[in-house]
This record gives sequence, structure tokens and C-alpha cells, in this order.
Amino acid sequence: MKAESNSKVEYIPVVQVPDLRETRSSFKLLMKAVVPSTALLDPQESFLRAFETSEWLVHLSSIMQLAGAVVDLIDIQGSSVMMCLGDGSDINTQV
Repeated sequence: MKAESNSKVEYIPVVQVPDLRETRSSFKLLMKAVVPSTALLDPQESFLRAFETSEWLVHLSSIMQLAGAVVDLIDIQGSSVMMCLGDGSDINTQV
């Protein structure tokens, strides 16, 4: 590609995407908070406490921030965006 042809292309390296194992573990903790298998007897283990310790909102927040950055680049600057997921050590999808 010529330098002139990609003047409005933004490359976003995404390095702070949580690991798949972290996301899976967080989702399991979220499901235990939302649909517990037993009644919670300990007052310290309330729904809100279990939801907070799942760290699901941290994952959701990072995804929403990334989506906001992509929308800003596309809408405000009129750029094309390529997101490079991962650190390059394995094969990942590029959007």
C-alpha cells in the first residue's frame, strides 16, 4: 500500500484485553452470583458482593472503552480502523 492510500487508516493495538482464562473465570463467578446453586447464608456474601468480586464490570468497562475509541475514530475523524487483538504471539482475528 502506498503511504497516501492509507492516510485515514488508524491501527489500534489492543493489548489490555483480558486473557481468555480470566474472562472465563470471571464469567463463572458472575453466574454464581446471579444464579447461585444454594441460598446464601452468610451476610458478607450478598449478591452485590459476589457480583463485585466477579470483576465482570472490569471486563465490560474495557470493552466499552475500546468500542468508544473505535466509534470516535470512525465517526469524528472519518478514519478506517483496524484493531489488532493480542500481542502477536498467537494468531488472532483482526477486525
